[in-house]
Amino acid sequence: MQNKIFHYVAHQNREVELKEIAEKVFRINEGPEPLIKRTIKPIVGSDSRFEFSNGSGVILSELGREYRTLFNMTFVAVDCETTGTSLKRDKITEIAGIKIEEGVIVDSFETLINPGKYIPDNIKKLTGITNSMVTDYPTIGEVLPDFVEFLGDSVFVAHNYHFDMKFINVALYREGMQQIENTALCTYQLGRKLFPENKKHDLESLAKKFGIKNDARHRAGGDAAACAKIFINYLKRLPEADIFSLEELVHL
Repeated sequence: MQNKIFHYVAHQNREVELKEIAEKVFRINEGPEPLIKRTIKPIVGSDSRFEFSNGSGVILSELGREYRTLFNMTFVAVDCETTGTSLKRDKITEIAGIKIEEGVIVDSFETLINPGKYIPDNIKKLTGITNSMVTDYPTIGEVLPDFVEFLGDSVFVAHNYHFDMKFINVALYREGMQQIENTALCTYQLGRKLFPENKKHDLESLAKKFGIKNDARHRAGGDAAACAKIFINYLKRLPEADIFSLEELVHL
């Protein structure tokens, strides 16, 4: 109950009247105002994330403002397609990033990459990416500077993120560039923790759970967009799970 109030107040960035909390959070649209105050005020007053303003409303306390930083952070959902699963032998053929701010998708990065080697038939069948498709596209060395700039210091989000981050860091190492050390989150692992009742936590199953349509499965842009939308649904779920900071989310 308190978490729902926090989630609402944190996103308003202003003083919020108790009556507004009653209407917007609890859908209480009727009843005398004194009764609403007697109902809502004790709930708010018992939570150190809030404090009462000079008026009759509620604002975030210093502690509450610290918790709010999670919602102010920038996340980038990343996906890579490769010629295979070997970090030693295989190369990236496509990379995409979807930037999330304040729980909303705000920007994207996507490009095919010429891996400089033959794409096996089983990979072509899985991804639809052929050798002829990537011929005129830039090499990974040409793409990485732009991708690293796009990523910046945001939180790296991916489904089974170890795969994507390792491939990117191996590519950076080969190009003599500094490897990324961004804080990383895995939508697969988070899904297992936030929704333990689900039997499956693969990208396709989670997309179906949230009503997310992915017409470009096994393509970097399609899977990164699906991952981003799944993560946005996770952000909405966090207050109910008592998670309000990046540290708590990483710990989870």
